Amino acid sequence: MMCMMYGQLSSRESLSDLVLSINAHSQKAYHLGFGKGISKANLAKANENRDCKIYQDFAYHLISEARKICISETIISDEFTSPVYAFDSTTIDLCLNVFWRATFRRAKEAIKLHTQYDVRTSIPVFMYVTAGAVHDVNAMDEISYPPQRPHLLSWLKKS
Repeated sequence: MMCMMYGQLSSRESLSDLVLSINAHSQKAYHLGFGKGISKANLAKANENRDCKIYQDFAYHLISEARKICISETIISDEFTSPVYAFDSTTIDLCLNVFWRATFRRAKEAIKLHTQYDVRTSIPVFMYVTAGAVHDVNAMDEISYPPQRPHLLSWLKKS
């Protein structure tokens, strides 16, 4: 997992590129906890057998830690004591020869990354990947919102 995170953070484009980068600095890689034997076959086998949920859980853990820091550092007005969210998506083009199942258009394949942002911190709190043709309205059904605070509900009933 650490090797894959290093590859993501250092913008590596393939497993070969990642292995080459790590092995070029093998003394440093060992001290970072990568171990001695990093090979393309080992990483490919680990990615094939490892549940991708480990990356999702780790990402959501990092997001929650970042939100704690950012919310404590931002000055929040009385109007925004509860979370305020924005929802947006981006289409990620894919190679038609490799990702033939990610239907988008007849000559183009893509996936769509739907993201919910906390407006106060500008940090994403929810991400959802769908086929490129899925509209945002359909993806919004997957969002789970935090429970409302009682004082906010009472304020809404008064107005």
